[in-house]
Amino acid sequence: MSSSINVISIGNKEFNLSLMEVKQFLKFNLFVEDDFRENINFENYDVIMIHKKKLDKEKIDFLNRLEKIIVLISERETKLFSNKFSIIKLPVKLDDINSIILNLDIKKKFSINSSIKIKDFTLNINDRKISRNNEFIEITEKEIELIKILLNSKIPVKKDKILNSVWKYSKDADTHTVETHIYRLRKKMKDKFNEQNFIINKKDGYII
Repeated sequence: MSSSINVISIGNKEFNLSLMEVKQFLKFNLFVEDDFRENINFENYDVIMIHKKKLDKEKIDFLNRLEKIIVLISERETKLFSNKFSIIKLPVKLDDINSIILNLDIKKKFSINSSIKIKDFTLNINDRKISRNNEFIEITEKEIELIKILLNSKIPVKKDKILNSVWKYSKDADTHTVETHIYRLRKKMKDKFNEQNFIINKKDGYII
């Protein structure tokens, strides 16, 4: 075994038995459960594989709240329940299972390293998204740079410093670039999250 990824497979006995038979060739640590039980300690696992037939709205909502990799097992093409769910369509080759799990784990770790907590939001720099509770908005590179400038300061940041840092403008540049970008970002946050105080305008500059 070449990985310390812990995977629990739930709800498909045939699939679970097949995995157990080839357990020595899996590139992750495998645990199996026949049923989705409330007392399963999901914190012990990096990846949760669950059969589509075992899901209902309550379980989907529960899984969406977990900060885990969720893989849906299905015998046919199916519409994903959320952007958070990946899919393995049966039948599937062992090499494909290993590849899917390892790639999802790498992507997850890469995403964590590129994520920044802002209040109760998460900024994902690589995906260019701000998210909360499985909802997100897409933002631009300049908006990311603007947010980072404000986050890195404990005091309000003046307009001319933002212009110089993000847009490389001189102090006397006659432009409404900063105001325009802040307005657009505030509007996105308000429209999606009803958040009205993401960036605060004080008399001596802007602050998050």
